Amino acid sequence: MSFIMQLAEIKKLEWAATVAVAFHSSNTTDAAQFVSNFSKCGVESLKRKLDQVVYWKERGRTAEQIIEDGQAKTIAECEKERRAAKGPKKQFRLDVPEQLSPLLERDIERLRAKLGTGSEGVGDFIHTMIEQMTDEQIAHHAGEGKK
Repeated sequence: MSFIMQLAEIKKLEWAATVAVAFHSSNTTDAAQFVSNFSKCGVESLKRKLDQVVYWKERGRTAEQIIEDGQAKTIAECEKERRAAKGPKKQFRLDVPEQLSPLLERDIERLRAKLGTGSEGVGDFIHTMIEQMTDEQIAHHAGEGKK
């Protein structure tokens, strides 16, 4: 058997094992961490795959169906459905002083990294933080004191 065929077979087996782990684990975070520690693979990538398999399991697909569909189709369909479920998006623009722009870009990248999300998740985070603040707290942080 050629190395290419061996790799193809291994990848099929790896996907089948990923599906089995997702179907039989009660906690995808712990499962991904364990596999990552043992195999030295990326924990975030594996967790994302496990969560996407669980997504389809919760919608009635069997392990056999998910394995047959394959990794690429399973992941692509999951992402497509999740984007569609979030509804339409609108670009948000904010005019800021030129010297503040790179600082805000750095802050947004920091939030993306910490939250493990894209700009949509950053927007949700900022909205949630501001929504929890009283008008007095906002005024205080803006340097206006209590008004």
